[in-house]
Amino acid sequence: MNTTRLKALAVVCMLIDHMGAVLFPHLIWMRIIGRLAFPIYCFVLSEGAVYTKNWLAYAGRLLLLALVSEIPFDLAFFGGVWYPGYQNVFWTLLLGLCAIRMNLLGDRLAGKMNGLSQVQLHPLEQRILNWCSGSRKRTMCVQILLALVILLVIGAGEFGKTDYGCGGVLLVWLLYVARKIDGKLEKREDSQPNWVRTHRRQLFQAGIIVVIVFLYGYSEWFASLAVVPILFYNGQRGYCPKWLQWGFYWFYPLHLVILGVIRVL
Repeated sequence: MNTTRLKALAVVCMLIDHMGAVLFPHLIWMRIIGRLAFPIYCFVLSEGAVYTKNWLAYAGRLLLLALVSEIPFDLAFFGGVWYPGYQNVFWTLLLGLCAIRMNLLGDRLAGKMNGLSQVQLHPLEQRILNWCSGSRKRTMCVQILLALVILLVIGAGEFGKTDYGCGGVLLVWLLYVARKIDGKLEKREDSQPNWVRTHRRQLFQAGIIVVIVFLYGYSEWFASLAVVPILFYNGQRGYCPKWLQWGFYWFYPLHLVILGVIRVL
């Protein structure tokens, strides 16, 4: 199971979920299938945050989609073009990405990349590292500041009333934390069974998903089934040309426009 297939699965589950919520609210099975979408999206984002060459461009795409999707989201789910009481999921994913990058920068400052040495820093991040270089006091101050920013970003999900709230942002960030735990255990892999050694990181991430999902309450428990495809993730991107990459992005606002129009007619 590569990244492209995970995205395709998440899109299908999301479409079924939204059709059930807007058009067929009496069909509970559609909402159950839809529970799988968000954890998969969070997992894919946590992977992309590590491998992206320009995280600010990545964040810019999420911000663009969050802005573009807000009116279609409100139209589909609340029957109007403006509903300030709830925001679409792209805001949640954007905040999660920011939390990951703040944590990643803090790890780089501490010299604890734990298998994440392939991460490419933005020039602005590199300037921060250079400014802190050779100064323990500066490094400590920046690390404390980054930790506070992570807390604020997670809290922003709740106060901003984004989809899944602070729990959604927390899930994205914790999936990155699982990568760090996996990196710390690399030296012990010889003593572990082959299957565990191969899927260790996914096991950590699956555990995090299950815990967060169960904290949400019984209405989200079926989301824990998302760990099944995640456990079969092979670490490969898969075939994903530009048109398909952007198609995954733009499917969200486009299908909401269609559902919103159907709802108000």
